[in-house]
Amino acid sequence: MFRTLVLIAGGPGHQALFCLLLALGSAVMLEAEVLPQSSCTEVSAIDPTQGFNCNLYPSDANGNFSGDVIIPFPSGWNSTDDPLTPGWVVLDTVPANIDPVTGADTNMSDWAQVLDFVDPTNSGASATYMELFTVGCNSATDPSDMSCFPSVATVTTNPNIGSDFETEPANGIFVYNPCSSCPAEHIYTVNFEASPVPEPSTFAIAFGGIAVLASCRQRRR
Repeated sequence: MFRTLVLIAGGPGHQALFCLLLALGSAVMLEAEVLPQSSCTEVSAIDPTQGFNCNLYPSDANGNFSGDVIIPFPSGWNSTDDPLTPGWVVLDTVPANIDPVTGADTNMSDWAQVLDFVDPTNSGASATYMELFTVGCNSATDPSDMSCFPSVATVTTNPNIGSDFETEPANGIFVYNPCSSCPAEHIYTVNFEASPVPEPSTFAIAFGGIAVLASCRQRRR
Protein backbone atom coordinates (compact mmCIF):
# COMPACT_ATOMS: atom_id res chain seq x y z
CA MET A 1 0.00 0.00 0.00
CA PHE A 2 2.74 2.44 0.95
CA ARG A 3 4.78 1.64 -2.17
CA THR A 4 1.78 2.25 -4.40
CA LEU A 5 1.24 5.69 -2.80
CA VAL A 6 4.86 6.61 -3.41
CA LEU A 7 4.64 5.61 -7.07
CA ILE A 8 1.43 7.57 -7.64
CA ALA A 9 2.95 10.71 -6.17
CA GLY A 10 6.21 10.21 -7.96
CA GLY A 11 5.64 11.91 -11.33
CA PRO A 12 5.04 15.67 -11.71
CA GLY A 13 1.44 15.24 -12.88
CA HIS A 14 0.61 12.69 -10.22
CA GLN A 15 2.35 14.79 -7.59
CA ALA A 16 0.14 17.78 -8.47
CA LEU A 17 -2.97 15.61 -8.17
CA PHE A 18 -1.78 14.26 -4.82
CA CYS A 19 -1.22 17.80 -3.51
CA LEU A 20 -4.66 18.90 -4.68
CA LEU A 21 -6.39 15.98 -2.95
CA LEU A 22 -4.40 16.67 0.21
CA ALA A 23 -5.46 20.32 0.17
CA LEU A 24 -9.11 19.40 -0.25
CA GLY A 25 -8.90 16.93 2.62
CA SER A 26 -7.34 19.53 4.92
CA ALA A 27 -10.06 22.05 4.06
CA VAL A 28 -12.81 19.54 4.83
CA MET A 29 -11.27 18.80 8.23
CA LEU A 30 -11.31 22.48 9.20
CA GLU A 31 -14.74 23.31 7.76
CA ALA A 32 -17.45 23.64 10.43
CA GLU A 33 -20.88 22.11 10.02
CA VAL A 34 -23.59 24.57 8.95
CA LEU A 35 -26.35 24.52 11.58
CA PRO A 36 -30.03 25.42 11.17
CA GLN A 37 -31.08 28.79 12.54
CA SER A 38 -33.62 29.37 15.29
CA SER A 39 -37.12 30.32 14.20
CA CYS A 40 -40.56 30.88 15.71
CA THR A 41 -43.85 30.37 13.85
CA GLU A 42 -47.25 31.63 14.91
CA VAL A 43 -49.92 28.98 15.46
CA SER A 44 -52.41 31.22 13.63
CA ALA A 45 -51.42 33.85 11.08
CA ILE A 46 -54.79 35.53 11.68
CA ASP A 47 -54.90 35.51 15.48
CA PRO A 48 -51.48 36.06 17.17
CA THR A 49 -53.04 35.41 20.60
CA GLN A 50 -53.10 31.68 19.71
CA GLY A 51 -49.40 31.49 20.52
CA PHE A 52 -46.36 30.26 18.59
CA ASN A 53 -43.91 27.38 18.33
CA CYS A 54 -40.13 27.67 18.16
CA ASN A 55 -37.23 25.52 16.99
CA LEU A 56 -34.11 26.69 18.78
CA TYR A 57 -30.51 26.02 17.75
CA PRO A 58 -27.15 27.26 19.07
CA SER A 59 -26.24 28.97 15.80
CA ASP A 60 -25.65 32.49 14.51
CA ALA A 61 -27.04 34.12 11.36
CA ASN A 62 -24.38 32.37 9.25
CA GLY A 63 -25.14 28.88 10.58
CA ASN A 64 -22.03 28.77 12.76
CA PHE A 65 -22.13 27.40 16.29
CA SER A 66 -22.82 30.06 18.91
CA GLY A 67 -23.21 29.45 22.62
CA ASP A 68 -25.12 32.70 23.16
CA VAL A 69 -28.03 33.31 20.79
CA ILE A 70 -30.86 35.87 21.04
CA ILE A 71 -34.17 34.71 19.54
CA PRO A 72 -36.98 37.23 18.96
CA PHE A 73 -40.62 36.32 19.29
CA PRO A 74 -42.70 36.40 16.06
CA SER A 75 -43.46 39.85 14.64
CA GLY A 76 -47.19 39.48 15.29
CA TRP A 77 -46.73 38.81 19.01
CA ASN A 78 -47.39 41.43 21.70
CA SER A 79 -47.16 41.25 25.49
CA THR A 80 -50.68 42.64 26.05
CA ASP A 81 -52.61 39.92 24.21
CA ASP A 82 -50.18 37.09 24.92
CA PRO A 83 -47.97 37.79 27.96
CA LEU A 84 -45.23 35.23 28.54
CA THR A 85 -43.88 34.37 31.97
CA PRO A 86 -40.20 35.30 32.22
CA GLY A 87 -37.76 32.83 33.69
CA TRP A 88 -35.05 30.28 33.12
CA VAL A 89 -35.19 26.72 31.79
CA VAL A 90 -32.00 24.82 32.62
CA LEU A 91 -31.24 21.53 30.86
CA ASP A 92 -29.30 19.43 33.36
CA THR A 93 -27.01 16.51 32.51
CA VAL A 94 -27.05 15.10 36.07
CA PRO A 95 -30.69 15.10 37.21
CA ALA A 96 -29.72 13.32 40.45
CA ASN A 97 -28.13 16.62 41.54
CA ILE A 98 -31.41 18.55 41.25
CA ASP A 99 -32.47 19.31 44.81
CA PRO A 100 -35.97 17.89 45.44
CA VAL A 101 -36.81 20.78 47.77
CA THR A 102 -35.53 23.79 45.82
CA GLY A 103 -35.83 22.17 42.39
CA ALA A 104 -32.40 23.53 41.44
CA ASP A 105 -28.96 22.14 40.67
CA THR A 106 -26.36 24.62 41.90
CA ASN A 107 -23.48 22.67 40.32
CA MET A 108 -23.12 24.72 37.16
CA SER A 109 -20.91 22.12 35.46
CA ASP A 110 -24.03 19.92 35.19
CA TRP A 111 -25.77 22.44 32.95
CA ALA A 112 -25.80 21.81 29.19
CA GLN A 113 -28.11 24.60 28.01
CA VAL A 114 -30.04 27.47 29.53
CA LEU A 115 -33.06 29.06 27.86
CA ASP A 116 -33.83 32.52 29.20
CA PHE A 117 -37.26 34.09 28.68
CA VAL A 118 -36.05 37.65 29.04
CA ASP A 119 -37.96 40.43 30.76
CA PRO A 120 -35.83 43.56 30.17
CA THR A 121 -37.64 45.38 33.00
CA ASN A 122 -36.82 42.55 35.46
CA SER A 123 -40.26 43.07 36.97
CA GLY A 124 -41.79 39.71 36.09
CA ALA A 125 -44.40 41.34 33.82
CA SER A 126 -43.68 39.54 30.55
CA ALA A 127 -40.75 38.18 28.59
CA THR A 128 -40.18 39.95 25.27
CA TYR A 129 -37.53 37.69 23.70
CA MET A 130 -35.44 34.57 24.40
CA GLU A 131 -31.74 33.94 24.84
CA LEU A 132 -30.22 30.47 24.47
CA PHE A 133 -26.93 29.59 26.17
CA THR A 134 -25.08 26.39 25.22
CA VAL A 135 -21.96 24.91 26.78
CA GLY A 136 -18.93 25.84 24.72
CA CYS A 137 -20.07 29.48 24.53
CA ASN A 138 -18.01 31.07 21.75
CA SER A 139 -14.63 29.66 22.67
CA ALA A 140 -12.46 28.46 19.81
CA THR A 141 -10.44 26.18 22.07
CA ASP A 142 -12.60 25.05 25.01
CA PRO A 143 -15.75 22.98 24.30
CA SER A 144 -16.63 23.08 28.03
CA ASP A 145 -16.50 26.89 28.29
CA MET A 146 -19.42 28.33 30.29
CA SER A 147 -18.25 31.92 30.60
CA CYS A 148 -21.32 33.20 28.71
CA PHE A 149 -23.77 31.45 31.06
CA PRO A 150 -25.77 33.28 33.74
CA SER A 151 -24.53 32.64 37.26
CA VAL A 152 -26.20 30.22 39.66
CA ALA A 153 -27.37 33.17 41.77
CA THR A 154 -28.87 34.91 38.74
CA VAL A 155 -30.86 31.83 37.80
CA THR A 156 -32.03 30.78 41.26
CA THR A 157 -32.48 33.86 43.47
CA ASN A 158 -34.48 36.45 41.49
CA PRO A 159 -37.84 36.79 43.32
CA ASN A 160 -39.60 38.01 40.15
CA ILE A 161 -38.28 35.36 37.80
CA GLY A 162 -38.55 31.61 38.35
CA SER A 163 -36.38 28.75 37.12
CA ASP A 164 -37.20 25.27 35.87
CA PHE A 165 -34.54 22.55 35.89
CA GLU A 166 -35.17 19.77 33.39
CA THR A 167 -33.22 16.66 32.37
CA GLU A 168 -31.20 17.02 29.19
CA PRO A 169 -32.51 14.26 26.83
CA ALA A 170 -30.05 11.67 25.56
CA ASN A 171 -30.93 12.55 21.95
CA GLY A 172 -30.23 16.26 22.53
CA ILE A 173 -33.75 17.39 21.60
CA PHE A 174 -35.83 18.89 24.41
CA VAL A 175 -39.48 19.85 23.89
CA TYR A 176 -40.71 22.41 26.42
CA ASN A 177 -44.43 23.10 26.80
CA PRO A 178 -44.83 25.38 29.83
CA CYS A 179 -48.63 25.32 29.88
CA SER A 180 -50.43 22.68 27.83
CA SER A 181 -53.83 23.82 29.17
CA CYS A 182 -53.34 27.55 28.46
CA PRO A 183 -55.51 29.28 25.81
CA ALA A 184 -52.38 30.14 23.81
CA GLU A 185 -50.05 27.33 22.77
CA HIS A 186 -46.31 27.73 23.16
CA ILE A 187 -43.98 24.85 22.35
CA TYR A 188 -40.21 25.32 22.36
CA THR A 189 -37.96 22.66 20.85
CA VAL A 190 -34.41 23.15 22.07
CA ASN A 191 -31.77 21.39 19.96
CA PHE A 192 -28.39 20.66 21.50
CA GLU A 193 -25.27 20.84 19.35
CA ALA A 194 -21.79 20.30 20.74
CA SER A 195 -19.27 23.07 20.29
CA PRO A 196 -17.31 22.14 17.12
CA VAL A 197 -13.86 22.63 18.62
CA PRO A 198 -11.55 20.34 16.61
CA GLU A 199 -9.64 17.67 18.47
CA PRO A 200 -5.85 18.25 18.66
CA SER A 201 -5.32 15.27 16.36
CA THR A 202 -7.59 16.85 13.74
CA PHE A 203 -5.60 20.07 13.89
CA ALA A 204 -2.36 18.10 13.58
CA ILE A 205 -3.53 16.18 10.52
CA ALA A 206 -5.08 19.20 8.83
CA PHE A 207 -2.15 21.52 9.37
CA GLY A 208 0.24 18.71 8.52
CA GLY A 209 -1.55 18.50 5.19
CA ILE A 210 -1.22 22.25 4.72
CA ALA A 211 2.50 22.01 5.44
CA VAL A 212 2.90 19.28 2.81
CA LEU A 213 0.89 21.42 0.39
CA ALA A 214 3.30 24.30 0.92
CA SER A 215 6.16 21.93 0.21
CA CYS A 216 4.42 20.85 -2.99
CA ARG A 217 4.20 24.46 -4.16
CA GLN A 218 7.90 25.02 -3.47
CA ARG A 219 8.81 21.93 -5.48
CA ARG A 220 6.74 23.09 -8.45
CA ARG A 221 8.78 26.29 -8.50
